[in-house]
Amino acid sequence: MTTLWELSDDLLTLEHLIDDIQDDETLSNEEKEAKIESLFDNWLQSSQDFENKALRVAAYIRHQESIAEARKNEAKRLRALANQSQKQADRLRTYLIRQMKLTGKTKVEGIDGKLSLRKLPAKVAIANPDQIPEQYLKVEVSPRLSEIKKAIKANPSIDWASLEDNENYSLSIR
Repeated sequence: MTTLWELSDDLLTLEHLIDDIQDDETLSNEEKEAKIESLFDNWLQSSQDFENKALRVAAYIRHQESIAEARKNEAKRLRALANQSQKQADRLRTYLIRQMKLTGKTKVEGIDGKLSLRKLPAKVAIANPDQIPEQYLKVEVSPRLSEIKKAIKANPSIDWASLEDNENYSLSIR
């Protein structure tokens, strides 16, 4: 019987091997996925203690999910800071345009850069969308998959669509 300590060391070694595979720039993403899957298969089948290993893998999954969540939160924080900086830059740009227009300057040259003011092309303003001729409209059509699925379940003899039973599963870890 493998001890919990040995499983922890084993899992840490597995994590380092996975990191090595993910960091290998000579492999494509598909090759990396195949190597990681093979590594997991070999690790899970290397002894009779499948249940303990499966539980340790589940713990590792939870650990990776918590890291992913922390990184998402950090990305959200950085996005907010980036948006704040972009709004400040936009306000300064608007201020500079307004001041250049007020002073009548269209060009400013300095050591750090050059500024030039130019008028943007006219934008289309639609007064009444209901009166737009059909030739100027764009219509996009896409299938309503959930409605089609309901229709197939109600009438399996539909010949223009079918339900594909795939081998995808979800894993619940609590």
